[in-house]
Amino acid sequence: MLDSEMNALPWGTFRPGLPVRALIGLSRNTLLGRGKLRKQLAQLFFLLHAGPVDSWLWGHRIRLFPDHNVCERKALLRPDRMDRNEYAFLRTQLARVRPVFVDVGANAGLYSLYAALNAGEGARILAIEPDAALLARFAFNLRLAGKARYAVPEIDVATACVAVGDRDGEGLLSTSGDEGSRSLSGTSVGRPVQVRRLAALLAEHAIGKITVLKIDVEGYEDRVLPPYLAEVPQDHWPDAIIIEHVYRPSWSVDCIALCQGRGYRVCGITNNNTLLARAG
Repeated sequence: MLDSEMNALPWGTFRPGLPVRALIGLSRNTLLGRGKLRKQLAQLFFLLHAGPVDSWLWGHRIRLFPDHNVCERKALLRPDRMDRNEYAFLRTQLARVRPVFVDVGANAGLYSLYAALNAGEGARILAIEPDAALLARFAFNLRLAGKARYAVPEIDVATACVAVGDRDGEGLLSTSGDEGSRSLSGTSVGRPVQVRRLAALLAEHAIGKITVLKIDVEGYEDRVLPPYLAEVPQDHWPDAIIIEHVYRPSWSVDCIALCQGRGYRVCGITNNNTLLARAG
């Protein structure tokens, strides 16, 4: 069954049986959900259940596809340990008036979903991801959240099914491995995808000033951020940036040092990401 077909089914269709729900509870709420024990618990989970899972995250119903996506697997089995500092930083930044969140490399859209759940009236969110199936998951979960809330603030949520780089054209997106680790970087085989410059893409969406820019593109960050900062005026630069630094040694331009030279300060460093904010 295609992801699009599964997303069309009502929530609860993939709610697992009691033994699997018990495993999820053990992983989420006990020490079994940490370290090596979590991996063993996950292996047992996948022996008992394959495919999507209808569960709860941040107090909302959500459909997750944990089989081939580490991000969704963490959201299912250990959400309390999933990018805690990053989400707290994002929530604080979104407290501004009419915030704008741009999610480059949105994956299944969990950051964008969190932004939609926590942003106030007049917020704008743009989730950018070259995999249409992943964007469809985000759209489904956003609809679920909207249906469950009594009062939904007026926010503008858009998606762009493209990759982001230092030029407009076409690239090859890797198709092997975990869904969240697929990249344009160093790929000689893969699926053709449209590539856009971030500045040009944001102009098409009439986005000027960004409140928070998140970039997670598996080693291609140096093709996204430096060209963008060079192309747009300083008053359009993001107030805050969340950038994955796992591939920092291979960057042709050190994006973090570049930001520090442009007046950003490092507010936090986690296993995967660096959190930056403009001084002043």
